[in-house]
Amino acid sequence: EMDKILTQRLHDKTYLNAYTYYKIGRYKSAIVALKNALKLYPTSSHREEIMYLIVKSGSKLADNSVQDKQADRYLSTLDSYYSFVAEFPESHYLKELDRLAQNAKDFLDRNNKEKQ
Repeated sequence: EMDKILTQRLHDKTYLNAYTYYKIGRYKSAIVALKNALKLYPTSSHREEIMYLIVKSGSKLADNSVQDKQADRYLSTLDSYYSFVAEFPESHYLKELDRLAQNAKDFLDRNNKEKQ
C-alpha cells in the first residue's frame, strides 16, 4: 500500500513539473518534460492530461514559431494529436484538440499551396 502511495506521488510530481513549463509558456521544455514523464511512467494516472498537454504545447509552440520552423512543428503537433485520438477516442478534450488539429492542417494546406 505504501508503495502505491509513493509511486502515485512520483507520478504527480513528474506531471506537475512538466505542467509548470506549460503554464509559464515554455512549450518546447514542456513537450520534452511531458514526453519524459510518459516514458518514465507509462501507466500514470495523468496519462490523458499529459498527452493532451503535449498536443496543446505543440500547437502553441508552432503558433509562436518563426516561419521556417512552423510546418515541422505543426506536423509534430498532428502526430501527437493522432496518438492522443488513438488512445483516448472518447476524451472530453477531443473537441478542443480537433480544433487545434484543424488549425495545423489549415496552416500546412496554405503553405503547400504557396510553395507550388
